[in-house]
Amino acid sequence: MTDITSIMSEIPRWVWMWLLAVGLFVLAKMTMLSRAGGLRGWRVWGYAMGWPGMETGEWMRSVRATDVCLPWYAGIGAMVMGATLIWGVAGWWEYPLAMGWTGMVGVVLMLHFGVFRMLAGFWQRCGVPVRPLMDAPVCSVTVAEFWGRRWNRAFRDLSQVLMAKPLTRRYGASVALWGVFLISGLAHELVISVPAGGGFGLPTIYFGLQAMGIVMEKRFGLRGHVWAVGVIAIPAFFLFHPPFVERVILPFLTALGALPCTH
Repeated sequence: MTDITSIMSEIPRWVWMWLLAVGLFVLAKMTMLSRAGGLRGWRVWGYAMGWPGMETGEWMRSVRATDVCLPWYAGIGAMVMGATLIWGVAGWWEYPLAMGWTGMVGVVLMLHFGVFRMLAGFWQRCGVPVRPLMDAPVCSVTVAEFWGRRWNRAFRDLSQVLMAKPLTRRYGASVALWGVFLISGLAHELVISVPAGGGFGLPTIYFGLQAMGIVMEKRFGLRGHVWAVGVIAIPAFFLFHPPFVERVILPFLTALGALPCTH
């Protein structure tokens, strides 16, 4: 037992982050696949192994290659911008938190807006009408629009099927709203706070603020870019708290060669 503990303690925290994230992703994929009886042949493997989205209905339909929306080069610009932030701009900063946040933005640009968008274009040309996971989130004018339509459709689709709809039928829309954001907070605690060994509770507080923002905008008719940015972006330091940035992200960026080994 001591040997196992010592081995586990030697594994970098950023490796634990990716292991936990991939583990949750695989579990979610298996759950969604178990509910999709219409997937057959190569589409099963394409959905399971070659696409980060969770919606299975798209994989049961077909589209002609001439009807695709995305060009083959979709996402290249975001990949270049992300790589520039990671291997260029992040190392310019004097302050560790600024380095970490710059690197995190770069990773999101490369993966979610770059690689995943290019994958969407590829599968569209294969006849699968998938949609990009991100839909211009900066255009959101409400918190509900951001989380419900524009940011990371993979989690939106997963939470709708497994949490929102069952909770709504049983307890109503209000309980479903708070339940989904609470579970999202706990999932982020697992991937963010656990590997960091600190900041526990802060990601859950963040997603609680998001649920509160949606409740307020529905009750008082609040909307606009300033409102959306204020609720979504300003409290983001609760989500990606300093222990996570300093203990997980900075060593990860160092492992990528983006920062000197002193970090």
